[in-house]
Amino acid sequence: MTGIGASEGVAVGPAFVPATGKPEPERDRITEDEVEAELQRFKEAVEAVAGNLSETGDRLRASGGGEEAGIFDFHVEMAEDPELASAVEERIGNLESPEAAVLAAGEEYAAEYAAMDDEYMAARGDDVRDVTGQISAQLMGRGTSAFEALKTPSVVLSHSLAPSDTARIQKGMALGFVTAEGSRTSHVSIMARSMGIPAVVGVGPKLEDILAAKTVAVDGGEGYAIADPDADTVAEFERMSGALAEERAALDEYRHIEASTSEGRRIE
Repeated sequence: MTGIGASEGVAVGPAFVPATGKPEPERDRITEDEVEAELQRFKEAVEAVAGNLSETGDRLRASGGGEEAGIFDFHVEMAEDPELASAVEERIGNLESPEAAVLAAGEEYAAEYAAMDDEYMAARGDDVRDVTGQISAQLMGRGTSAFEALKTPSVVLSHSLAPSDTARIQKGMALGFVTAEGSRTSHVSIMARSMGIPAVVGVGPKLEDILAAKTVAVDGGEGYAIADPDADTVAEFERMSGALAEERAALDEYRHIEASTSEGRRIE
């Protein structure tokens, strides 16, 4: 199966398919008497989600993940966006439940991003859905992510992966990512590169062909994945993985050396 090679590297491991789905509100409507209380609940949910996102960004920044932290800084701004809040509050005033209102408003904003010609900006629609999905989940009291259930190092197969999903995966548990959606500029690709995890994104409906696989091999550089590889393929991937590890170890010796020309001019 081929897709877009989003993060270089190779990996072989058991397949992990998280139990995810499109978030659905538990109720659609509220009564007029509930409006003020539900507006307050929405405000508190935004504050809680923004706080969690900020903490995640700080944690990533402290561990050297500056680029990853920047994604979560952006998500904090999105959660606290006054235009989004105004759209949701208007819907609540029209007796929509806050969880339904935030999902509906988020989908409208996501569609606006997705319609943009710029590939990077178009990919931000997924970030809107991620943030508004978290606010809705907070309103409905839903906690643990399916990705926190990953306890065995595995190749993650999913329709899409949001930054909040990857941030919840324990270190070392994700050997690789294969997603139906995504591009080189999507945040799952940025997160995968920052984390050093091979990823193949944008495989489309072909993802369905490997969801039942027990083992998956991923080549993030060439952009393909193999379901249930035979012994020879596994051996070849392990050889490639070892060679890449040796190459990275050799390059690590130069990580802290300032880049400069032979004449001493510093290179950013």
